[in-house]
Amino acid sequence: GFFAFTVQDAGEGPSRVGADLRVHHAAADLLRWARESGFVILHCAQVSARRDRGEPVPGALYVLSRDG
Repeated sequence: GFFAFTVQDAGEGPSRVGADLRVHHAAADLLRWARESGFVILHCAQVSARRDRGEPVPGALYVLSRDG
């Protein structure tokens, strides 16, 4: 099976809670957490999964699968 999800992107910075009180996720952290949990990242794309006050919010779409 596959595990797909979107996150709000942290850009070049670390994962953190932003001024909007939402978690902004760093790609390096997601890669590490996936590996530690036995997943591999099959696909990652820059997307906007939502809008805030009419503006697209930078995000990322991830598709994972179990390793092995």
